[in-house]
Parts: sequence; C-alpha cells; structure tokens
Amino acid sequence: MYVHLLRFDRVFSVVRHYTTWVKWTQFGFEVGDLKVGQASVYGHPPIPVGVELNVATPEKGDWQNICGWKIVATNEVSVDHEQSGLAATSVLFTAFLLFLGFMYFANFSSLTTGLHVFFLFCGTSTAAVLALDMRRSLRIRSAEKALRSL
Repeated sequence: MYVHLLRFDRVFSVVRHYTTWVKWTQFGFEVGDLKVGQASVYGHPPIPVGVELNVATPEKGDWQNICGWKIVATNEVSVDHEQSGLAATSVLFTAFLLFLGFMYFANFSSLTTGLHVFFLFCGTSTAAVLALDMRRSLRIRSAEKALRSL
C-alpha cells in the first residue's frame, strides 16, 4: 500500500456510481502541475479541496484505485467499509452452486448434463466475483491500517 501526501488544489467532474454491491466515486483533480482526469475512490466520501491529505493507493500513482485518505490536520480517516457486502452474502450461494455442479461427476443426481454445466459455470463465476470482492476488502483494510499508523 502506498501513501501519498498531497493537497487537491481543484476537484472536477465528480460522478457517484452505485451498483448492487459496490459504490464508488470518480473524479478528476489537480495537484500543482499534476492533472489527473479520472481517479476513483471506494464509496461516496466528501472530497476535501485545499486540505493536506494522506491518500492510500495499492500501487504508486494508481489513481484509479484510491482506497481512502486521511486528513492530516484532524487525523480523520475516510475509508469505506461497506465494500465487503458481496463476500458475506454470496459464500453460501457459491458453495451451493458448486455442490450441485459437482454432483454430476459423482453421479448422485439425475439432473441433465446441461444443467450441471450451468451450475458449475454459475458457481465458478460467483466464486471469481467473490475473490475480487475479498481482494477489494483486503485493500480497504490495508489502506485503513496504513493511514491510521501515520
């Protein structure tokens, strides 16, 4: 996790996005001579302008995946904890779909081959989404830990 010390001189084009499980904010900003046309942060935090911030990103200069920030003057940390909702709700669903799909290979079911393939596809797809959500949750926790330790 990289932490950048900066001050947003100007923020523009703020767009807040919602999906079923994830919300994020896209915006552009200027910091001195650096102009970033599109940055993304998890959640819908207020974007402070003219305030010194510690900004956490997974990679140095990766403005597409801002995990959160800390206002230096007040030590207020802004990290969105709601981003792990998918992990909690889909673990059982994933296990159920994979179980039904693997029943075909054990010949314990009279379901058709096409239905087994469908269950396997749905189960592995849901597992992939779950893995991405867990990765996002770990990034958020890592960002919060890094920001609080400053």
